[in-house]
Amino acid sequence: GGAAGSGQGGHGGGRGNGSQRVEAEHTGVLKMRGLPFTTTKGEIIEFFDAFAGSLTEDNIHIRVQQDGRATGEAFVEFASVEESQAAMVCNRKDLTSGANTRYVELFVSSREEATRYAIRHAQ
Repeated sequence: GGAAGSGQGGHGGGRGNGSQRVEAEHTGVLKMRGLPFTTTKGEIIEFFDAFAGSLTEDNIHIRVQQDGRATGEAFVEFASVEESQAAMVCNRKDLTSGANTRYVELFVSSREEATRYAIRHAQ
């Protein structure tokens, strides 16, 4: 039997040279996990310090359970995919809320996931 072709076909037609895949496709939305339960939207904006200029409280969805208690998760919608990628530098940074300081993990999320969990009642 003969070895099959090496399958090295295909040439990248994309612009830019960052062709290696990141774990997930950035969509401009990040999911935060591990937040102190008392965290406010203002504290989340401060957490993303360098990016705070383009964030408003409308872009932040703090996830709560049906009984109104926080889950420690929130979704943040950035102005652009580039911004959400750059904001990943804040991954595992400490966030302080009141007496609580927790390190917060960031994950790539999507607008669908954010709107699915968005809190529709006023806070």
